[in-house]
Amino acid sequence: KDVEAEVLKAIETNFEASKKKKPQAFDSEGQLKKVKGITPMTLKTLKLPPCDRNSNKINGLCWAPPGPNETRLAYCRQDHMFGIFDITKNAGVYGGKASWAQCIALHPSKDIVLTGGMDNATTIWKNGDNPGKLVEVTKLILHDGYISSLDFINGGDQFISAGGDADIHVVDVEKKASVVKMCGHDKDAQSVSWAANDVCGPQKRFATCSSDQTVKMWDVTSGKCTMTFGASSDPMGELNACAMFPNGNAIACGGEKDKTYLLDVRTGKMVSKYARNNQKTSSCVFSNSGRHLYIGHDDGALITWDIFDSGENKAYASKADAHTTFYGGTKNIDITHSRVQQMKVNSDGMLATCGFDGKIKIWTAGNEA
Repeated sequence: KDVEAEVLKAIETNFEASKKKKPQAFDSEGQLKKVKGITPMTLKTLKLPPCDRNSNKINGLCWAPPGPNETRLAYCRQDHMFGIFDITKNAGVYGGKASWAQCIALHPSKDIVLTGGMDNATTIWKNGDNPGKLVEVTKLILHDGYISSLDFINGGDQFISAGGDADIHVVDVEKKASVVKMCGHDKDAQSVSWAANDVCGPQKRFATCSSDQTVKMWDVTSGKCTMTFGASSDPMGELNACAMFPNGNAIACGGEKDKTYLLDVRTGKMVSKYARNNQKTSSCVFSNSGRHLYIGHDDGALITWDIFDSGENKAYASKADAHTTFYGGTKNIDITHSRVQQMKVNSDGMLATCGFDGKIKIWTAGNEA
């Protein structure tokens, strides 16, 4: 809490600086004490069912929301398999086969799972008669494009989906029907993200990024876009990943350019850029305090940035070769099997990453993060 308070104070003091054309770091005057960067340590690599190397890429990853199931972690893989682990028991709980699944979501308290994929459908699954095997309940086709992101909200009574048709839907689980449709992006809507402080309460606002080079804030109740980030004078490029700061007052986003941007929700301004030259941003997430920003790249690297520090190339706090894969017998990185596709932090601060190397890793995030 002390760290988060320090971060919030830094945001407040940077309001005037953020009005300048040139983005400023939160600690633009160097008045805050720097915390020495840490390298996340691998706690474990999950043991997944065997699979051919050409179809073992992990497409989607999620922790269950806070609640009875919060120690569960789910994944979906390119070979159409998906599974759920209980991290405390270090064992699989359920599994199934979902065609073309790209994303997955876990119910906070029930044995219900969502998968969404390239078939434009969101499928609801529940536990069946066979132990450890989930069965399909229904398949909903609400989007005219692939499903990019899924989340249960409001205690699991509803879920939210974003898709390649640029639309976002809020869906009633019991009625199996869309109750709110949100339109505003011009291209694919990606990476729905909520503030960590908002997950346990009535969830009212969230962020999405898009191939249209914008980030939008949305209000669930009204179904309206409340803010759009995207400057034509300094375009952010196509975006495929975004993450909200724990209290919702900032958003990190990145994509096809070799920068990850930090946006201040209260000023409506870009306040910093974190550059790793020649490396696209494939995924990002904040630590629980917001002090550190974790970014995944196509070369399999997990980068930790101190958001008070410089965003210049190689000024990051630490680098770990989380999912880096090399061509046999060489030091050349195999990009097609290295991408850090997703990363998520749970309520206990544990970081989970998945990659195109077919692995899922759990990391410690450090005491100060």
